[in-house]
Amino acid sequence: MSSKKVYRFHKGKDGEDWFASEAYTKTEIDGIADPTGATNRSQITSIPSPFARIDLFKSAFQHVAEKNSFEGSTMHHKLVSDCLDIGQIFFNFDNLKSQITLIKWEKQRELDALCLSTNKKHRSLGEALKLYLEQDTETYHFDQIDSLFLIVYDHKVIGGTSPSSLFFSTANATNFVNIYFGNRRLLNGDDYTPLYKRDGEYQKYWYGILNFFPDFRNCFREVAEYLDKN
Repeated sequence: MSSKKVYRFHKGKDGEDWFASEAYTKTEIDGIADPTGATNRSQITSIPSPFARIDLFKSAFQHVAEKNSFEGSTMHHKLVSDCLDIGQIFFNFDNLKSQITLIKWEKQRELDALCLSTNKKHRSLGEALKLYLEQDTETYHFDQIDSLFLIVYDHKVIGGTSPSSLFFSTANATNFVNIYFGNRRLLNGDDYTPLYKRDGEYQKYWYGILNFFPDFRNCFREVAEYLDKN
């Protein structure tokens, strides 16, 4: 009988013929080679969920904290930096009112408006969105939020609040946002800044949330690990 190989995504031992298959553990997942290299800066966009974007931030905090590598040029470092940038905009909102607008998205009211709409397309969107919110509740804690806030700059949404990483940015925000703190432009495609290199008062803001937000470590486990190691 000729030797048969088993092709896997991760770096494991080759198998022969039939073998017992199990779900990938963290070890196997970490062993999956990145074909674009560790310095890949292209962001994943093909995950079939409207909440794929916020999931990327959750994963990025986990990756950076586990690797104990807070400075770098990978996609993970960019996402963490972008998240911190959006948080910094919220933190300095009073000083940026002339440049940005906040939109409040009330979960139940907006879903009801869509699902009860006379427009068939709106109803379909509402039903799909409701389904995603329900099936992703455990992962993203959607059952624990009543509202989300979105930041609008130059008539475009550039980010908002997240139930899994506190904040998130949109994929195209680095292309046109022109907001500066000191000499640094926020959401800069080439400048990924960790928390410990930012304004001291802004750092206290994050640790204040960590210490006083009820059940923060369970709701934002990956962010809490990043803050502990930061």
